[in-house]
Amino acid sequence: MTVTAVAGTRGELVALALALVGVIALASAVRPRRRWLAGVGAALMLVALWTVLGAWRVTAPEAYTVAPATAALVVGWEWSRKAVPPPSSWAAYGGGLALLLLPTVWMVFDGSGALWRVPAVLAAGLAVAVWGSRARLQAALVLGATALLATSLRAFGPPLWDLTVLLPNWMPFAVVGAALLVVGARYEASLARVRRWGALVSGMR
Repeated sequence: MTVTAVAGTRGELVALALALVGVIALASAVRPRRRWLAGVGAALMLVALWTVLGAWRVTAPEAYTVAPATAALVVGWEWSRKAVPPPSSWAAYGGGLALLLLPTVWMVFDGSGALWRVPAVLAAGLAVAVWGSRARLQAALVLGATALLATSLRAFGPPLWDLTVLLPNWMPFAVVGAALLVVGARYEASLARVRRWGALVSGMR
């Protein structure tokens, strides 16, 4: 047996073990006092899937993640609609949203993604963040905004940085100085706004 085959087999066994523990955690989450285990189980299932995809050297994880992510979101929606009291957004939607967004974000950062991945994850992240803001779902807002910000920095950050070599040497210092003046002048208003946003996000379920 080759080294690659051994590594692949070990990865599959690790993924199987993680998946079994995730299933146990999800089964235990049906009890009211153990609902927090739903997030743990979803996270374990996500790690298990990503582990087996890595063992199989899959370069298009969306073919394996979109369908189970959609199913997890549907289950979370039904659970959130029927449960009294409703579960937190992390327990209901965190695993499905992470499975939907994070593999594609990882492929974008890895640099091996196709050209369609950047606009796709930007559109999906924006849609999820807007949904989270309107429905007051903390998990959707945080995960959508994280995917949107991370992909934007990875996709547009290096080209914008490369453009700085075309500017005069004094231009970056002038821009930084002007930015510091603006930030200093609006510090109190910005701080109050950040506190309001923090209170809003922390008040979501």
